[in-house]
Amino acid sequence: MIEVASWSSDGEAGSVTAGEREAYYATLLRYSAATVSVLDAEGNVVSSGGDGGPVLGYEDLVAVNARALVHPEDLPVFEDLSAQVLASPGIEIDGQLRMRHSDGHWEVIEATACNLLDDPVIEGVIVTTRNVSRRYRQDRLLADSAAALEAIASGRSLTEVCRLVRALLVHQDSSYEAAPDGIDELIDALDGDESPGGLQARGILTLARSSHLTTTELRERATVDGLTGLANRVGFTDALN
Repeated sequence: MIEVASWSSDGEAGSVTAGEREAYYATLLRYSAATVSVLDAEGNVVSSGGDGGPVLGYEDLVAVNARALVHPEDLPVFEDLSAQVLASPGIEIDGQLRMRHSDGHWEVIEATACNLLDDPVIEGVIVTTRNVSRRYRQDRLLADSAAALEAIASGRSLTEVCRLVRALLVHQDSSYEAAPDGIDELIDALDGDESPGGLQARGILTLARSSHLTTTELRERATVDGLTGLANRVGFTDALN
């Protein structure tokens, strides 16, 4: 039996079999934050170091075509990256895509691919994938919140603010793609969502509604006589215009 030399933690020389060494690295891959796979030229997974659990949750990705996992809106990006990889043997190409998790939702995946199809040992494209959804959601939450708050401060309509908040929610959880448009319905849809995105969205919508009511009340006070309830000079001038 083939043996491979190794060193123990106390510096003592030891040995493990090739099979044990292979199992050792397979375990490291299984519990790592990244998945290393080999694809053929058509994008089919030939082998995968680990079960894909840390990235997309699948038990086995072998024989799956990577294209089938890509979000429809990101397919042009996928096709462009694939073309770059096939045209650039030996060069690492980086990209970011949304891909379908085993439970059906979408995750944001960073991938690094290297074309080793001509390598006699690999004969494939090595792809390292990492799930960066948490970082992506944190970055998007900050940017989307700022955009919605700016819309409120500039006096834009509730419809526009709701559109921005819905975008915020979809970036946090793709299940919100079917969320309602109205502010009251949207707030109701957020009931029980204690995630950072849900809490932020609810706070922004509450602020937007309060700001809208205050603005409406102030406009009414400025154009209607408080004693008679009739249009005052400002209101009469506005009506003529």
